[in-house]
Amino acid sequence: MNSIAFITIFLSLLCKIRSDSIHNDGDSNIRNNWHSTVIPPFTLMEHTGLVISVAYSEVGSKLVSGSSDKTIKIWNTTENIPTLLHTLVGHESDVTSVAFNHDGTRIVSGSLDNTVKVWSIEDGGSFALLYTLLGHDNLVSSVAYNYDGSRIISGSWDGTIKVWNMEEAGALLHTLMGHSDSVWSVAYNHDGSRLVSGSADNTIKVWNMEDGGALLQTLVGHRNWVTSVAYHPDGSRVVSGSYDRTIMIWDVVSDDVGVLRHTLAGHESGVRSVAYNRDGSRIVSGSHDRTVKVWDMVDGGSDVYVRRNHTFVGHGDGVTSVAICNDGSRIVSGSNDGTIKVWECVLPRNQTIAAIKDVTTVAMY
Repeated sequence: MNSIAFITIFLSLLCKIRSDSIHNDGDSNIRNNWHSTVIPPFTLMEHTGLVISVAYSEVGSKLVSGSSDKTIKIWNTTENIPTLLHTLVGHESDVTSVAFNHDGTRIVSGSLDNTVKVWSIEDGGSFALLYTLLGHDNLVSSVAYNYDGSRIISGSWDGTIKVWNMEEAGALLHTLMGHSDSVWSVAYNHDGSRLVSGSADNTIKVWNMEDGGALLQTLVGHRNWVTSVAYHPDGSRVVSGSYDRTIMIWDVVSDDVGVLRHTLAGHESGVRSVAYNRDGSRIVSGSHDRTVKVWDMVDGGSDVYVRRNHTFVGHGDGVTSVAICNDGSRIVSGSNDGTIKVWECVLPRNQTIAAIKDVTTVAMY
């Protein structure tokens, strides 16, 4: 068995072992209020390996997926049933992360082959590899574009975050170091002035991109690897998912302090992916418990409360990635079962509001 194959198997097994070994004494009475759906509307089965990452385009109607079969697939979602448009081939190992730029004309991908690739989508429907960005010393776990497409960020198991200048053909601009273990997830805020990262060192870090990537905050609260992070659309909050089975919502509006506002319990295994919808009123999470959960943010006047809305059930293995389409009407999830599921997002409103009261001041470093 070659080293890349071993890493792939090791990663899949480790995800399950780490998440299943954590105990969480969540409120079972509240947890029983979840609705559930058994059969999703659409299941896409074109990949021949694990589906590790999915993303929607902000403009237009495209979906992109990355897989352990080394391919990237682009889907048209204008029709009721999504259709496969194209398959991109170029990575030498598992595709671990995919993302669109804002206008949907570029795709960035990260891989177990330690590279970041940038692909173009032309008006005529053709696709081309533009750049291969080299510099990481271990697998690339997460990639993202800033809003105007001038920068790409990549997080890696080498413990670093790299910032690439797309105005200069992908030249390396910064290497951010501060995590003591592998970086699992990276994300920009809307205007690209801040970057957030989640790591296997159990912390979340916020970086100032207006000051060359200076470290602003280290958020401490999770008890296991932080596998996914995302900014609220207005930049005031960060949501994080962890193998400790929880989702945390952080207030990061101030540069010198971070406050844990809510801890959401409900998943029965490690949380692998979290995402906000376009207006920040809803969070979606995917977990190795094979479910996708939807959480509604409710304005309570002086605070924002969390209403647990819905659980989607249907995957045959752990959910690795979730995303919400631009108009909020559909949720997409990728899974270790090799499928992509597209869920209709017209959900009933759960009347039970669960306000999490354990507001915690976060230790700063």
